[in-house]
Amino acid sequence: MAKRKTYKKVKRKKKSGSSGVFIFLFAVIVLAVILFLSMESDSDEEKSAEQKIKEKIIVKDKEKSDDVENTEAQKNEVEEIKVESVLQAIMNAGTQLGVPPERFSTSVKKDGIHIYVPINGNRMDLVFANMIITGQVEMIGGKLLDGHKREYSGKPKHTVKFRGKDGKIYFVEIYYENNNKLPDEKPKISVIIDDFGEYAGKRLDEFCDKTDKKVTFAIIPYLKHSKDVMNAAHKSGHEIIIHAPMEPESYPRNDPGKYGIYVNDSPEKIKKTIDSYVEELPLAVGMNNHMGSMATSNRKTMDAVMKALKPHNLFFLDSRTISSSVAYATAKKYKIDTIQRDLFLDDPAPSKKVIEQRLEDLKKLKKKKNKVCAITHCFDLKHLEQLNYFIKKAEEMGFELVPLSEMFNNELPEIL
Repeated sequence: MAKRKTYKKVKRKKKSGSSGVFIFLFAVIVLAVILFLSMESDSDEEKSAEQKIKEKIIVKDKEKSDDVENTEAQKNEVEEIKVESVLQAIMNAGTQLGVPPERFSTSVKKDGIHIYVPINGNRMDLVFANMIITGQVEMIGGKLLDGHKREYSGKPKHTVKFRGKDGKIYFVEIYYENNNKLPDEKPKISVIIDDFGEYAGKRLDEFCDKTDKKVTFAIIPYLKHSKDVMNAAHKSGHEIIIHAPMEPESYPRNDPGKYGIYVNDSPEKIKKTIDSYVEELPLAVGMNNHMGSMATSNRKTMDAVMKALKPHNLFFLDSRTISSSVAYATAKKYKIDTIQRDLFLDDPAPSKKVIEQRLEDLKKLKKKKNKVCAITHCFDLKHLEQLNYFIKKAEEMGFELVPLSEMFNNELPEIL
């Protein structure tokens, strides 16, 4: 009996072992199949993402140089570079500027990644393209380190240096693809008279009647005669914009007042302020900043301003009271029609000498731009006389005076 029992035990053990091996092998096979399918799916996703990148930018080695340490990069072959945030921002800007993906090229050197962007001189100038690219890079946290303009093969070129959040250095080289040729169409100029609202009566009547109807009036809201100016200007055929008071760097010495926009204002308060401007001056077709050197250089504040302005379908003129203003780039980000001031006609004073200097500046701008925006002020009749003289000379120079709203016809594609 003992032997039979032992025999039966041994037999069960063998049977159990055989079954366990079978189950183990089956599990391994199933796991291998699942893992294989998963890897195939991931691979497809990676290829899809990679293809999308390739469709946006073709990265090439432009030079065969000792500056490139990697021996593979020394060959004149197509080289893929991992798309970092700065590259993506530049691609976005390039797309909006009308630069086809295949026109981009890139080379990797010891000093950083060089990106070459050819632009169409019939649509824009280097300054405009530089500004749009810089704005896009700064929006994603890139830092502008340096920039300069120089001649390359007899043609102007802008080189802009950035540091990305990844710590890498990027050089963007912007140049004309087609011999720096600007449009043959007549260049346009808009003139805006700032600071209306303090007075009415005879002086207002003279500004309304003795300036060309295409000159735009910028009115500060909530002043004693703001609504009177709006009605008189509209009646006389002048376009009206809101001259929004904003915090300057010199605050509180220069105070934009209780209806101003300040960098410490919440987005909710800024929206309420913008809404009240529109309610106060309902005939306005756009807005520009009064003072605002502090506010317009503050990205958070400009985000709130443009978000509030967008539903009212008004354009925005960046008065550029400071060179570091981000108002223009932020307006583009929110797809708001926008333009920047090129000239102050009465800075430092409304004199014949200053006007002659501004006319010389206008001649230089004509070589680079086909749209120029000039601002003056309504302080006295001397300003009016100098303004009319400037307009006469500008028209003799070949410029067409247009209302500010007409500067957005046939505008370049907007930046996202």
